[in-house]
Amino acid sequence: MLQDNTTTDLDYRFLDPPDVSLRNLDLASGGYYVSAVSGDTDESGVEANFTVRLRSAPTAGVTLTLASTDLGEGTILSVNGSTSNTDRVSFTTSNWNSAQSVVVKGVGDNLSDGDQSYAIRIGSDNTTADLRYRNLEPADVRVENLDLTASPGFFVSAVSGDTSEDNGTASFSVRLRSEPTANVTVSAVSSDLGEGRVSPNNLSFTSSNWKSWQLLTVTGQPDNLSDGDQSYAIRLLQDNTTVDLDYRFLDPPDVSLRNLDLAWRLLCERSFWRHGRVRS
Repeated sequence: MLQDNTTTDLDYRFLDPPDVSLRNLDLASGGYYVSAVSGDTDESGVEANFTVRLRSAPTAGVTLTLASTDLGEGTILSVNGSTSNTDRVSFTTSNWNSAQSVVVKGVGDNLSDGDQSYAIRIGSDNTTADLRYRNLEPADVRVENLDLTASPGFFVSAVSGDTSEDNGTASFSVRLRSEPTANVTVSAVSSDLGEGRVSPNNLSFTSSNWKSWQLLTVTGQPDNLSDGDQSYAIRLLQDNTTVDLDYRFLDPPDVSLRNLDLAWRLLCERSFWRHGRVRS
């Protein structure tokens, strides 16, 4: 996108909007699109999924084999919703551009061996009549199986991004690492209420929902100051009263993020264009 070099508004003259990058998919050559896995599996049987599709229309059917590298950590539960023939995914001249879904399920091993990595190996079709796809192997999909027999603790996801002073939001999720023997409450507070506020303020985990991710949303706050981007944290506080002694006083990790000062950023851009780009 190009700036307006003739507007009479001097604040916007020569102010260049950011460009937008895209990819144009090449459908002429053989190849595959394999999505990232949706998340981790765990030893309680939590599932994850990914998709596979061809890059171009084949001249003959293409069948890819599927296999877990460690059946003691994860297995293939279904392919396109079917629990039969989970060892393969097939494409035809008609469905080649439809993403096919593979669901993976975590397996419990009753060992305190920590989180374990494994992969779903996607094997090539070595007999297809389409020579562009024969022996052409897709990328494998790596998965993490979370160990629930280890010490009690918390899984805290990465934050989705920054907040901003125009009430821009970010989010992250929390869950327990193991089943509690009593309710566990995690409180969430902002280290700087002038920069960001979090909701909800309390998360309650029970023996029923302990392995379900609970979402927290952080909303950026305006401070009417041109003080630049400010770092702050969402503090996750331990439950000091739960009767589950494994979780009492057990402190979850905090989450750090930034609140973007949009007025300050605009001022910097204006200064750059007035004193830098325009002068050059």
